[in-house]
Amino acid sequence: MPRRSQARAGARAVPKQPVCGRPGNSTAPRPLSIGLGVTHTCSKGYRPEYMKAQIFRLALLSYRQSGLLQLASEKLLFLNDPNAECRALGASYGFGILTPAAVFAAPHRFPIINRENPRAHLNAVAGGSKSRPRDSAYAPVAPDVALSGETVTVGTAMSFLFQALSTEQVLFLEGDFVVGVPPDSLRAQLEAAALLRGAGLPLTRLQSRATINQPGGLDAPCCSAASATPHRECRYRLHGGSWARSPNWRNFYCDVDMPARGAVLMATCVRRPTMRCFSSTDANWSNRPFLADRRWFVHAPLEPSIKALNASLGELSQVVPDDNGAFEVHMLNIDWGRAAVPLCLSADGVFEHYGYSQPQRAMLRSLSDADLATRSYLDLLAAARRDPAAKEPPVAPGSNRGLRGANAATRAHVARVCACDKTRRDEKRRRSRRLLF
Repeated sequence: MPRRSQARAGARAVPKQPVCGRPGNSTAPRPLSIGLGVTHTCSKGYRPEYMKAQIFRLALLSYRQSGLLQLASEKLLFLNDPNAECRALGASYGFGILTPAAVFAAPHRFPIINRENPRAHLNAVAGGSKSRPRDSAYAPVAPDVALSGETVTVGTAMSFLFQALSTEQVLFLEGDFVVGVPPDSLRAQLEAAALLRGAGLPLTRLQSRATINQPGGLDAPCCSAASATPHRECRYRLHGGSWARSPNWRNFYCDVDMPARGAVLMATCVRRPTMRCFSSTDANWSNRPFLADRRWFVHAPLEPSIKALNASLGELSQVVPDDNGAFEVHMLNIDWGRAAVPLCLSADGVFEHYGYSQPQRAMLRSLSDADLATRSYLDLLAAARRDPAAKEPPVAPGSNRGLRGANAATRAHVARVCACDKTRRDEKRRRSRRLLF
């Protein structure tokens, strides 16, 4: 990763502006123009139950019917392990195509790249370039199936997309996220995110609250300062680094401001649609859908005064090239909360992470070309909606249900923390017994 000068800009990072940005800095409404960057892996090596190809076709249909493609002045599709079918499908929806081979063939087009050895950006499972196997519980590729082409991680693809696009703001999506709201809601939320960007808030998360902590999303009881028994994900942590405070942002999806918990750390900055803003002090990094200022993402160091954070997100996202989830874990390990990076989220969100419930899988299995040609994406999604009366089973004490889908490094870290806590408790008990006897 290219190194920037290690200039020191002061002591520990503090919020650089009010939570809702700089008053009067947002400009009058202008025609909404965004760059759309989508990454997708075309490999036939995915396990059949993942149904990635069906999800991708549904996602593209939702982009067209919701008006997202019309709102995007630039559309670029980063294809891992590309094949002719994938290329033709993307082109039929008006996307330009970018592949690892195209990036490596023209490294001069990308300011952030390993120019001496561009192929060092390849993923661990790509073309046998690296030998370390990925964790089978997390990897979508079966151990006995090899990818036929070249692949980079989500973080690396994200960095190349932001560098290749030229619009002021970029909407980043993975190919298994579908638009889950009507066209008017999509446009309103994107316009609100653009307004916040104009106020100096460079990144807004747009993942639907229905899938924020799969499985089950935030269908569980919402966070409430008045609740005597808050949901496990709604506990606000006031102290600690990024690992301790990273779940706090899930509180901010709720329909109340929480002065008792959030104080000035979170505020509702737009009422319709509801947009709430905070900082990385209370959030993990997430690769899930977001709209961001392109120049800021590629060029702005998070915090020049801290060596580990004296790099842009475009640089940091390339640090771990051989594990899709490692970028998110790396941001926690370097404690990016110290930079107090301004973040916002849409309280309702737009994009649903698709294919993770039984009703969704059943719909995808029956999805036909005729459905894609004649039916509305909203009708297709409604057919697979969870019964609103259905309730999630209660979470047993000590359960790690919230860790399903987390990557291996996250699970390993939590296991180590739990083991340390148990060791401390056992030691306290032994000391207490010595004092008693």
